[in-house]
Amino acid sequence: FSVVAPLLSRSLILQLQPLTPADIGTVIRRAINDERGLGGRVTVTDDAFEQLVQLSAGDARRALTALEVAAESGEDVTVEVIEQS
Repeated sequence: FSVVAPLLSRSLILQLQPLTPADIGTVIRRAINDERGLGGRVTVTDDAFEQLVQLSAGDARRALTALEVAAESGEDVTVEVIEQS
């Protein structure tokens, strides 16, 4: 990308890098267990957890959105539930 010099001098440019799979896993675990998240009200299978990490492509927002949509089913979060949501 390019930015003209007058705008660049008045701006703060941040380049965001994708999170690692381990970082995404930490974010998902916190969302599942923390009271401000799902508060442990859902169970996520190991395969579903890995699928959420892969689907996120390093984007925590994408992982959390997928988790939230899958959890709204009221069922345990499985690979099948993620694929349907």
